[in-house]
Amino acid sequence: MQIQINTDHNIEGHEALAAHVSGIIESALSQISDHITRVEVHLRMRTATRSTAMMTFVA
Repeated sequence: MQIQINTDHNIEGHEALAAHVSGIIESALSQISDHITRVEVHLRMRTATRSTAMMTFVA
């Protein structure tokens, strides 16, 4: 399963963030990961105090 993490210009996309997000996704999808080829994660800052995430699963 390939995990692609995209961020907007307000979020620093360091490797630590990518590793953390990847770990959460791998853990959450562990039972069905054999059926998923790619996961795209889009992180963006909505306001100074809130952020949102959107994930796309490709089987």
